[in-house]
Amino acid sequence: MPNHIFALPQRKHPRKRKRVSISDHEDDIEGQHRPHITELTAAQVEQHHTAGLALDAHPPKHPFPHAPEPSSSHVLRDAKAEVQSLKPPLHHVDPAYYEPLPYKSTEPGTLRERHLAVLTAVLHHTLLRRDYRRAGRAWGMLLRSSRDAADVRIQGRWGIGSELLLRNEDAGFRAARQYYERLVVQFPEAPTGTPRYRHARAGHFYVAMFSLWIYEVTEAGTELLEGARSIAARMDEVLVSPPYDRNAELLHLRAMVSLWIHDLLGDTDGGDIDDVRDDEMTKARELLQRCVASGGQVWDGAVHITESGVSDDLAI
Repeated sequence: MPNHIFALPQRKHPRKRKRVSISDHEDDIEGQHRPHITELTAAQVEQHHTAGLALDAHPPKHPFPHAPEPSSSHVLRDAKAEVQSLKPPLHHVDPAYYEPLPYKSTEPGTLRERHLAVLTAVLHHTLLRRDYRRAGRAWGMLLRSSRDAADVRIQGRWGIGSELLLRNEDAGFRAARQYYERLVVQFPEAPTGTPRYRHARAGHFYVAMFSLWIYEVTEAGTELLEGARSIAARMDEVLVSPPYDRNAELLHLRAMVSLWIHDLLGDTDGGDIDDVRDDEMTKARELLQRCVASGGQVWDGAVHITESGVSDDLAI
């Protein structure tokens, strides 16, 4: 009953609440969390433009906009599957070429390997500091440790020994030449018909030794003719026997020595000098022709000498 006689009658059941759809509720929630354009900084606006997003859109999750590159582990698998599915199959493809190598630790394992690693580090460090005496000691310890551990024939390592001798010894040139002579005896040329190895052999050491000898004589500056003739005589002893008689580098170098002697004789006086010069020019021509026949290349300044009937009045 109403409290007052003139009061309006009360309803027994209150008015039902309006039904709200789920979509409207989600729109309200999204509208509450959607960023406002005026709240974005200039950098954020630039990132949205770069990513192609609307200014009121939610940015992707971290690390937007610089996401990491996708994993490439499937690339090798897809490539192998594609190769295996080819018709006809590629039988000549070596599987070891595209199979990943097994993981191998780069850390030296045994005590001997660690010792060699330390010696190698000391060698490089002392060479960079130009401490050639300590570098020579480290190089000697490496050579004495094992032939396989420090094979002087590969990667031009044999040149390290000669350079150290040139800088450590007072008679460095002579010591370096003796070093090359020992290498020739230790690593002779392979017999004819055997596969050619990639390692340096006696022929490489001979070329280096004679080149160093020529440099030694020219640096001395005295008795050039006697020194050149000594070099020519030693080279003739080497070139008389195979396989050095077909070594293009040695033949070319011996021809250059003959031309050198030809020029040195031009500064001397004597009745038979012209005949000796002619003999040296003829010998140089024959050696250059043998060099070309052995597959070598002739220096551009001496190509005309290989032709017959060349005048001896040449300026080399």
